[in-house]
Amino acid sequence: MTMGSSTALVAKVRGRFGKYLNPIQLHNMVQETDTAGVLRCIRAIVGPDAGPFDDVVSCERELESWKRRRNAELLHFLDTKERDFIQSFLVQDELLELQRFLRVLQRQNHEEQMSFVLHSIYANTLNLTTDTTVDVPAYLATLQDKAYYRLLEPMVLNDTKAKDLNFDTLSVNSARWYYHRLREEAKSFSGNRAKVLNDFLGVMIDLRNLTRIFHVKKFVPQEDAFLQLQMIDGGKSIHGKELDTLVAQPLAMFLEQMEKTPYHALFEGGEVEYSFLPIATQRYLYHFCQRIFRTTGDGLLAALCFIVMLQGRMAEIRRILEAKSLGLKEEQMIQYLIEWRTE
Repeated sequence: MTMGSSTALVAKVRGRFGKYLNPIQLHNMVQETDTAGVLRCIRAIVGPDAGPFDDVVSCERELESWKRRRNAELLHFLDTKERDFIQSFLVQDELLELQRFLRVLQRQNHEEQMSFVLHSIYANTLNLTTDTTVDVPAYLATLQDKAYYRLLEPMVLNDTKAKDLNFDTLSVNSARWYYHRLREEAKSFSGNRAKVLNDFLGVMIDLRNLTRIFHVKKFVPQEDAFLQLQMIDGGKSIHGKELDTLVAQPLAMFLEQMEKTPYHALFEGGEVEYSFLPIATQRYLYHFCQRIFRTTGDGLLAALCFIVMLQGRMAEIRRILEAKSLGLKEEQMIQYLIEWRTE
């Protein structure tokens, strides 16, 4: 990509930021009195490009499909190497959907399986099937064209039955494969772009590791002995011996140590409820990207940051829809949102 085309992409993406990520849009949604009002606000943002939706379920499905199209549009403005990197980055959503479908498949509930396939925007991408006679190995064998098939191949070759799937291992191996692939592709870039990408991936790995440590120590301490095996190498601020120490510490000491790191805001208030931690990590990554986005003249970095921030906004919209359906008041809702973060 030439400097001129990179500058043009930055301008285009910043225009989209104002169109789709304006904080006022969230304020308007929160002010609505019911879900119907929120749905109208969402339609005003996405326009006619999103398919029809008249309830929360159909809206969430259409939003995911709409988000995927917006991300795909950015690829047209990138050169081959940049496009490959963004496509590799976007594989994470596909991997998560695959794991969700495997959980459904192993439960052998035909009605649940039919519903999942019907509502998944990855139905074609992942060759999802409504055939309940297909076991896990047979299904996974249909994904041989995927870059991540080597993760799945052992389950096919060993004729693993659905009931034997170890989702913790699959999740860790998927994350390890995903970040290793991105790290390798990032090495092909140079200069400030390479440095920013390295920091960005390091922050993502830090957030993933810290979330896992907290979850195990607070909710499943019986897995603590296996926690080290679940860590991903390559964090930006938490790595090596420091990461080993955090893994070995009891929860109280872990939280105390967090106060001395860039991630102290994730755990403010002591032993926070886990339900808030995913929101806190989204908030951290959103603002990390926002700082890059405001100053970069690099088209690839602008596109990457926009993708992350749009993902965060979609999560906020889903939370507002859920909150409205539960009848939560404004002061209860805003604590779950990125843009209402008070410093």
